[in-house]
Amino acid sequence: MTKRMFRLLTVTLVAITLVSGGAAQAKPAKPKTTTSEIRGSYVNDLSCPVPRYARPHADDPTKVDVSCDISSLYTGGLDGRTLGTATATVDLVTGDIVGEYDEWLYATYSAEDGSFGGIHFAGTWSIDGKTQAFTARSQIVGGTCSFAGAEGSGAFDGMSTHGGFIVELTRPNPTPAPAPTCNPIDPVPVPVP
Repeated sequence: MTKRMFRLLTVTLVAITLVSGGAAQAKPAKPKTTTSEIRGSYVNDLSCPVPRYARPHADDPTKVDVSCDISSLYTGGLDGRTLGTATATVDLVTGDIVGEYDEWLYATYSAEDGSFGGIHFAGTWSIDGKTQAFTARSQIVGGTCSFAGAEGSGAFDGMSTHGGFIVELTRPNPTPAPAPTCNPIDPVPVPVP
């Protein structure tokens, strides 16, 4: 009986070894996307020098609706410039401003060698009339070159002229390599009203 149990144990161990160690192990799949948190600072250098339009707000004579071209300079994890448009309602009594914006950031990503392109943001923004505190929140709705297929969000806080940003950027993995002929400014960033 002992020899029989020994043979049975030996056969079982050989079978386990062949099934677990002898067969090729499946490699874990690479993630389909990569998410990065990118931080830096900005300076709003074109904050509505000449409005596209300014008209009385429909429901309140103490407010004005405006539309403007906007631009900011970014430094830090993303180095570049934004171009876009913003709409807003300005409260003439409190100085509060609330609105929406649509802009493209054309930048290089300093954490990666050769990563550049356009990131399309769309969101809301506000300025507190008393403190001049600036807040903007947006979603990434597209991109070009290295940022093709981008998704994510952006948070921008500071004063009305300068502040800091945190962008959560999700891209396909591996990151798209931009062709030497890639034009980051495609399509035209500032829509005609």
